[in-house]
Amino acid sequence: TLTNPEYVIKSNHLDYLTQQGNSYLKGPSTITGKDNFIYTENGNYNSKTNRGYFLKKSYIKYKDRLIEGDSLYYDRRKEFASGTNNVKITDSINKAIIKGHYGEVYKNKDSLFITKHASIRYLIEKDSMFIHAKKIIVTGKVGERVVVGQRNVRFYKADMSGKCDSIHSNQKIALTKLIGKPILWNYEKQLTGDIMHLIGNNTTEKLDSLKVLNNTFIISKDTIGPGFNQIKGLNLYGKFKDNRLYETDVVKNTEVIYYLRNDKNELIGINKNVSSRINMLMDDKSKIDTITFFDNVDGDIYPEKDLPENARKLRGFVWRGDERIKNKEEIYPQDEIDLDKEIVEKSKIRFEAENLKINSLLDKEKENLSKYKVLDYKLDENFKPKNFNTKTKITLIVNVPIDDQFQIYFTQDNTYSFNELESEKANIKGSKEDQKIIFYLPDNVNITNLRIDPGENPNQGEIKINQIKLERNTSTYIINNNNFFDYFTLINDLKYDKNKAKIKHLSSKKSSIIDPIIFSNDKMMKILKIFKNN
Repeated sequence: TLTNPEYVIKSNHLDYLTQQGNSYLKGPSTITGKDNFIYTENGNYNSKTNRGYFLKKSYIKYKDRLIEGDSLYYDRRKEFASGTNNVKITDSINKAIIKGHYGEVYKNKDSLFITKHASIRYLIEKDSMFIHAKKIIVTGKVGERVVVGQRNVRFYKADMSGKCDSIHSNQKIALTKLIGKPILWNYEKQLTGDIMHLIGNNTTEKLDSLKVLNNTFIISKDTIGPGFNQIKGLNLYGKFKDNRLYETDVVKNTEVIYYLRNDKNELIGINKNVSSRINMLMDDKSKIDTITFFDNVDGDIYPEKDLPENARKLRGFVWRGDERIKNKEEIYPQDEIDLDKEIVEKSKIRFEAENLKINSLLDKEKENLSKYKVLDYKLDENFKPKNFNTKTKITLIVNVPIDDQFQIYFTQDNTYSFNELESEKANIKGSKEDQKIIFYLPDNVNITNLRIDPGENPNQGEIKINQIKLERNTSTYIINNNNFFDYFTLINDLKYDKNKAKIKHLSSKKSSIIDPIIFSNDKMMKILKIFKNN
């Protein structure tokens, strides 16, 4: 444990260079600050520059945002974080998940950007909207978020998908602009125009209306035949109901080609006309129910045989049904899919190499620890080591199924620098029954910190520490199983099973060396301080 006024570092393995201020962390490690929490299993943090670099299962957690990635860089002074490869940013308040292979987060500016296979997923009324762009920028406070997607924007929602050059979404006014060659598919309808605006409702969190400005063109396939229904005009104004476009008005210089069918789906004729304005109402399946033409209506309904093929398409007709995005995976173009595969494969190779390096280092550390000579103390309540008396002792009531060895370390200088000279060991005979283990300590020591090593047998499964009792002179302090973790923290090869109230050894049994550790925390150190004075 490394304590700083701004944060606390805890790690299974920590190398600290005092002059440089660098902490090298190996194995499960945490950095807990006032406003954030960092986890890593391989990284370093500099206490002088307040910068860190983290690899392997790393993440940075703020109150409402979680940043994950194969490698993370963090600057505490600037509250800046960046991630490389498999980056994922979860925004819990705005119900958004942002992904890519490189991203930057500026906490104090409430902004972030992400690129390389970038996407953002929003939850909209139990449905998800997926957006891809070469680069995605998110700025602004909660309720005032602005999302900008730049270059090759593609998006998908169960009832809607589309493409454009760029997208600009303003949460405060609930306005999303599709800019640069926009195309929108709503169910079976294809809509194009120079500019598109999607207007939402912040109260209902649903789409409210649609504007298509300049060169509006709507195309849908005829339900049975090979023909296409087409509506063309200057601008379009549409209204949504339950995220379904149910009414539209197309205004100015409107043209229509529409295949009329009866209730038996038999073709009655092809309506081709012009007018000043068209109003369309759609049914619950988004099919046109009624069309009304207004002002200067001119045209006719032609039998199919009387309208030649070259007259059945309006000028500017382009059907792009093969481009339609039908699922969330299709928001990525092929070059982005290839980039993702390449990055993921390289990242996997790098991760495996880093993992081998860390495991090799930790195995070497365990091998060094195994070289200490084991002191074979006989265990019973009457045993009193030479020059020790019974006024200072620590008693454990434990349940240990397999033969093992427990060890207690203590320090006298308020540090975690434990050594073999300030420790006591005890051999334990495995039993299904609870056992009492007593460690006798010198009366002249002033204990400031305590560490318990609960076993070294790699075959040990689950143990239970029912009680820890500290005794010195007339002072006694007892910690029972139900509040054990108020005073101690498990490190290395250990996990607490709440359901069984037992401590589980996590050894893989592949190695004959394990080093499980239980550290006292700040609360326990306060108890020890009182104890020391007695």
